[in-house]
Parts: sequence; C-alpha cells; structure tokens
Amino acid sequence: MPDAPQTSNQMQSLTTSQEGTARVAKLNPESHFFIEGGENSGDFNQTEAFGPINDTQFRTTSVITLSGDADIYALCMGTTFLQPQQGSTTKVNLILKPYKQPVKGLNIKYVVYRGLNRSDFFDGDKIAGTEDSGSGFVQEIWKQFNKFYGPEDPETPPQFFAKFIGFPITADELSAQPDARLIDDCIYDITKFLEDEALEEDPDANNYELPIIPRGTQLGTLVSGSQLGIDIVLNDGDYI
Repeated sequence: MPDAPQTSNQMQSLTTSQEGTARVAKLNPESHFFIEGGENSGDFNQTEAFGPINDTQFRTTSVITLSGDADIYALCMGTTFLQPQQGSTTKVNLILKPYKQPVKGLNIKYVVYRGLNRSDFFDGDKIAGTEDSGSGFVQEIWKQFNKFYGPEDPETPPQFFAKFIGFPITADELSAQPDARLIDDCIYDITKFLEDEALEEDPDANNYELPIIPRGTQLGTLVSGSQLGIDIVLNDGDYI
C-alpha cells in the first residue's frame, strides 16, 4: 500500500468552509486568562451575556459576577488606555489595543475591561504604587517611567501624574472627553503645538503617552460581589 499523502504544516493549519470550496486559517489562540482561577478566587458566573436583549436592544458587554476575590489580567501584549467609568467615582474602564493578536486569524481591535478599581491605578491625580508595590500594571509603568526620567535627576525624580497616560482628573480634562469622541481619537492622539512652526507643545492639549504592557500583566484585583464587563471589538472588515 502506498504511504498516505502528507500535508504541509501550513495546510494542516487550515480548515474548510462551504463544503470544502474555501479554506481559512484555524483560530489559534495564544493569550493569557483574563481572570484568576483556583480555590482562593471562588467562582464567577456570567450574569449578562453578549447578544440581543429584546427586539430593540443589543448588549455588547459580557458581564461576570465574582463570588471571591480575583486578579484580572491582560489577555495579550498591548497599548493601554484608561478612562473613568460613567456614573462612578471608584471604577475605571481599561481599553487594551493588542500589540500582538491573542487569537491568530481573528483581528481584535480593542479589548475593553469595564469596572476595574480606580485605586489599583491612581492615587488622586497621580499614578498609584511604586516600581516595587501595587498592581502589576502600576509596577510595570513605574519601571518604564523611572527608566526614562530617572537618569535626569535620580535624587528628585518627577512626579508621575495620571494625565501622563491620558486619564482625566480635572473638570477641564473631563470636559475635553465628550461622549462623541471615539476611542480611535484618543489612541491615535497627535501632539498639538502652539504655532505651526513652534517647537513648544500646547499645555492645554491632551498630550500623553499610552503605556504598552506585556501579556499576563495583572491589571488589578476585584473583590467578592464585584462585576467585571468584557467587550471584544473587532476590526471592520476582518470577520470570517
């Protein structure tokens, strides 16, 4: 009997559709769990599911409720952007723009974490924690901040304000984030100058640097009874 025909690795990674008339790449995930598991974290239940609510409403957020304390993690390496959660002074939303896609073959534009604790990220108008304390997120960005600014004056390093990563604190900063402003407008914010030919940046413009964090970075901790919402936003035209 002749040997069975061999297929290349590339062919093996494909799957058929439409009765074999088309082949597309298999979805190969390479991501971190977004929530801690194990005995200490208790159980979590999906209390609100993505999908239609009724004939006129559609829910875009999947919501889970925790029965124990649990750490929340970044699904993949990516750029992060934090904003206040509407109607709350203690919660924030984090937008993660993948630097490396967590699911090969599925182009995710943004992952939105809704309902993280503000105190895990900010202390008043400054970044919470230090390079050696606080959530994994703040430790990571403190390391980046100190590496950049530390050599200038190691004895008196500059303060790390929340506005440096685009988080609004004052009334003026909040009013500069109207409801109609898109996430794209914030992620791809362009530095504004006082004059066309001037090198001096406009101090009233939203000039900031959004940090990039590694996959699996601990974003914060949610306590028992808390809710966490997750949105997965796909790039236009990239669905299969």
